[in-house]
Amino acid sequence: MVFKHPTAKSTLDSRMRFFRFVDQELRDVSTELRRYCKVHYKKDYLLLRSIPGIGGIVACGILCELGDLRRFNNIKHLAGYVGLAPGVYQSGGSSRVMGITPRAHRLIRSYFVEASWQAIRSGVPNKFWTIFSSHFFIIFPILYFYF
Repeated sequence: MVFKHPTAKSTLDSRMRFFRFVDQELRDVSTELRRYCKVHYKKDYLLLRSIPGIGGIVACGILCELGDLRRFNNIKHLAGYVGLAPGVYQSGGSSRVMGITPRAHRLIRSYFVEASWQAIRSGVPNKFWTIFSSHFFIIFPILYFYF
């Protein structure tokens, strides 16, 4: 790339060095995080990694945010805690399903939603996927393996 002014070239070089540094730091931290999870949460980490759509970073994020998943009695409790369970409005004789609740752990919910999208993109066949029409509910069959 040819620049009119030498300061433009030096500024671009400086920015590129900065981006390379940040990229390397991110890679180092994510490697350390995965290594920690493999050592201290090996069984849970490997079980989460075996689920289509869940990679190393998402598995570490789930374990770090939720801790022991066995503390939930069933998958409905986990879905309610994460915020993937639909809200229900009932008054008198009327009842409406409102969709997912806005009161939730947004980071964990985003992990599960992105993992479900990744599983859909990978095209791994799963008999449970055809049951649910919304991508938010793919997490239920994914977490079925945990309970």
